[in-house]
Amino acid sequence: MRGVVFYEEEKVVDSLISAFEKLGIFMEKGSGTEAFKNLPNVDFDFLITEFPLPGIERKDFFEVLSKLWNEKKIFTIIVKDKSTGLRRGDKQEFIHIITKPVEAEEILNIIVDRLKIPTEELDLAPILESKEIAEKLETGLSHYGVGKFKEAYKEWIEVLRMDNCNAKAIEYIKIAEKEFQNAGIDLSEFRKLTGAMKEGVPEDIKFRGTDIFTLNNEASFEGETIHPLEAFILSNLDGKTSINKILMILPEEQKSCLRNIIAYFLWKGFIKKVEEESGK
Repeated sequence: MRGVVFYEEEKVVDSLISAFEKLGIFMEKGSGTEAFKNLPNVDFDFLITEFPLPGIERKDFFEVLSKLWNEKKIFTIIVKDKSTGLRRGDKQEFIHIITKPVEAEEILNIIVDRLKIPTEELDLAPILESKEIAEKLETGLSHYGVGKFKEAYKEWIEVLRMDNCNAKAIEYIKIAEKEFQNAGIDLSEFRKLTGAMKEGVPEDIKFRGTDIFTLNNEASFEGETIHPLEAFILSNLDGKTSINKILMILPEEQKSCLRNIIAYFLWKGFIKKVEEESGK
């Protein structure tokens, strides 16, 4: 499968290309008026484009999209400026319209959901780990290696503010916990940020972002401490909403927690797939 993206924001494009590559999908960045008008003659499966595009009239823009759908059944995501007359959330047969600013996760989720791309497990937060997070993790390790514990903690706690369930940051802080305490570092924020993270979940529990779950009415939550984020996720496991759609409505810093929490619910038998319940 192959996609084409006409989008100016390099951070979003780079994240999309990296994420789709890990799903086995080749993404190509397009640019220029002639390249866009020539799209009906190019072999690909879906298009991501911002609107308006420099140098492309509105009439020509939608003429190209119509040709792509009518002749080749190419699905398109349009990322529009707020000032345009297009409506966010418009989900016609061949287009889906969203409004800037957007994150790569939102675009990727729509493509995965609409084109039924199989994902072996919840993918987006780990796939789209930012360069900033990677740099902070590495900087923290450098500080820790020379005994600068407060500086190391500062970098890793900043990662957790951006991504509450970042497994590397959690692991690093737990390994260094005694040294941090001896250095007089207050770990209360660490415990607060990672309160939804479940430990001991088997790594072999797999599911897809397109899977739909419902509560197991035979399961008991007696003795369980339910974190507010867990309660919110449980309220959306209604037998209709896919994991990808839940991911889309979570704050950025909590997206990676979803993978861990769903795996925990499955492990404990609190939820089950709709297909299993209905016998599909």
